[in-house]
Amino acid sequence: MKTLVTGSTGGVGSTLVERLLARGYEVRALARKTSDISHLKTTKAEIVFGDITEYGTLPPIVKGIDIVFHCAAKVTPGWGTWPEYEATTVKGTENMLGASAAAGVKRFLHVSSMAVYGGACRKEGFPADENAPCQARETPEKYYDYSKFLAEQACWEYNKQGKIAVSMIRIGSAYG
Repeated sequence: MKTLVTGSTGGVGSTLVERLLARGYEVRALARKTSDISHLKTTKAEIVFGDITEYGTLPPIVKGIDIVFHCAAKVTPGWGTWPEYEATTVKGTENMLGASAAAGVKRFLHVSSMAVYGGACRKEGFPADENAPCQARETPEKYYDYSKFLAEQACWEYNKQGKIAVSMIRIGSAYG
């Protein structure tokens, strides 16, 4: 099975590349030309260059792909402007969805964050699960949370319209 990992030079994406390769998947790793790809070069992943914020770079990258693992996002919570988060996390996700659907990709796995729950998951005794309400709001200290929330909405809209099958994972914490 041929996979594409966006955000392949980040903490989550680079680990996912390794795990997919170990399980016998063919992996195409998307990186920006400005990214440090030294770790990816030590793997058997096919490294391709493009940018999720530039739709025109994406169609050739998703051609022939069965599953997209979308890990790319602006990941510095609280640091940066709303237009930066919107361009990368929201519009970048929409670009990946559009290019993937147009190329006939079978499945799109969106890597999201528990941050979409906002304050709901921080209440004592309140277990957050997939049924908990998303309460992320657009405030300067919560741009990451809100951008992930909007990216999720775009994914579910594509899924609802039958354009592409979407799965979602909300990571609680990533470190390493």
